[in-house]
Amino acid sequence: MNQVTNMQDVLKFNRHFGFAWDMFVYEQPTDFGVPMAYASGATSVLGLVGEVKKNSGLKGEVDFRMHLNTDNTDMMTVFHPDQKIRFTIQQDRTYKHQLKSAVTAVLDTTTRKLMVTMKVPEAETPFSMLGHS
Repeated sequence: MNQVTNMQDVLKFNRHFGFAWDMFVYEQPTDFGVPMAYASGATSVLGLVGEVKKNSGLKGEVDFRMHLNTDNTDMMTVFHPDQKIRFTIQQDRTYKHQLKSAVTAVLDTTTRKLMVTMKVPEAETPFSMLGHS
């Protein structure tokens, strides 16, 4: 426990993660006998940049910037059995989220209290959620 209370370091991080969501495929015959298929899938990229500062005692602060980009595709296909032709309707949606904020945590061991404070994003870098279809 002494290592935690005496450490005065700053940890900087720059991490990026990619997620490929499972592709959902559904197939069934339609009322007029031709096969129909539905597919849906998405890919996301998450970027976290920031630094962790440990202040006096058991008080720490995390400044971070988060960017999340997602590309989602939905597709419905009808197959013409005689002509071997495929008719497809496809929709692509793109989302972009960003958040620049800070979290401060204080642990008071004598009173057994944990205070967590989240900083409101600044006007220059507001919290944003954008979507485009």
